[in-house]
Amino acid sequence: MILKSFLIDFEKTLKNFHLILLYGENVHLKNEIIENFSNQLAKIKFTKIRINEDDIVENPDKLLQYINLDNLFGEKEIMIINDCSDKILQYFDFNELIKNNKKIILTGNNLTKKS
Repeated sequence: MILKSFLIDFEKTLKNFHLILLYGENVHLKNEIIENFSNQLAKIKFTKIRINEDDIVENPDKLLQYINLDNLFGEKEIMIINDCSDKILQYFDFNELIKNNKKIILTGNNLTKKS
C-alpha cells in the first residue's frame, strides 16, 4: 500500500505493517516521518536499532540475527535501515519477518522504474 506523507496514521501503520519503505529526495521530510514513528514507538515501548545498508551487505548475519532472535529482556525492537537500494531485498526472508513479528523501516533515495 502506498501512503502519502500527509495521510500517514502512524499508529495504524506500525500495527498493520512489518516492513515500511520511506523513499524520496526530501531528507528532512523522511527524518520528520521517522521522528513521528519514533514518538509512536516510545509510547508502545519499542527500542530502535539504526543501521546502514552497507553494514548489512558486509555482514548479512546482523539482519538475520535481528529477525530470528528474541531480545533477552523481552523488549520489542524495530530496525531502521538507512540508505537502502535494491541490493537489500536479497537478504530478507519476508515469511520469517512476519512469523517473528519483527518490524523494519527502510529509507532510501528516489526509486527507479525498475525498482
